[in-house]
Amino acid sequence: MTPVVAWVHGYTMRSEVFECIWELLPDWQHVGIDLPRHGSLTHVRMNVEEATSRAVQTIEDHQVEHLVGLSYGSGIALQVAMQLRHRLRSLTLAAPTLAQGEDDPEAAAKYRLLAGLYAFGVRGSALTKVWMAEPPRIFSGLRQHPERYDQVVELIDQHSFAELGSDEMAGLTTLDHSDQALGELTVPTLVLSGTQDIPQFRDSAQRLRARVPNSTLVHLEGLGHLPLLEAPQECVDHMAPFMLRH
Repeated sequence: MTPVVAWVHGYTMRSEVFECIWELLPDWQHVGIDLPRHGSLTHVRMNVEEATSRAVQTIEDHQVEHLVGLSYGSGIALQVAMQLRHRLRSLTLAAPTLAQGEDDPEAAAKYRLLAGLYAFGVRGSALTKVWMAEPPRIFSGLRQHPERYDQVVELIDQHSFAELGSDEMAGLTTLDHSDQALGELTVPTLVLSGTQDIPQFRDSAQRLRARVPNSTLVHLEGLGHLPLLEAPQECVDHMAPFMLRH
């Protein structure tokens, strides 16, 4: 039976961003999950409950056994795994984002800047350029791989940033990633953390390793915030054996 893996992308991306890694797992069935306001769900308001419920429904509809989340998508994937702990065989969190973690000040400043520009009517590639510029170092590691970087730019150019024109962003931190919730997660969990990632995300990786009972933390030397896109083969070398064991 072909294993089924669902993938949850990061903020401003869409499920097609994982095609570079799907190609390395040709014997697996891949299901991309778009977040609200992203990809095929541009008309759906962005909030945690909507994102989680839609992901849960997709996983049940496609009989998904393994779940992968990247960056903000990892936070949603974690929430979903807490609800479907008896269905999922494994969970992989890359550049894990925890709602109860400390906010990165540079990221917070970037969101405020984007919201201000959106209010003044800035749209399209102009917003993409601001979003992908440093600081913070979200895309710095990916920038070392020009072809994949350009592909991500094209995908993010399609994002409307409509959530910046409402109060939707404020509700994205309502995920329950408390120590108690993490301690109750029984799904075998693989955590992938780039050694050059932003400190807050590296701290989240350490916290997951300490709190989630059946978890494994892998430090990816020299990689940044988007390891699945920066070094897809290296990540597959860790992920495939882990998923197959479960």
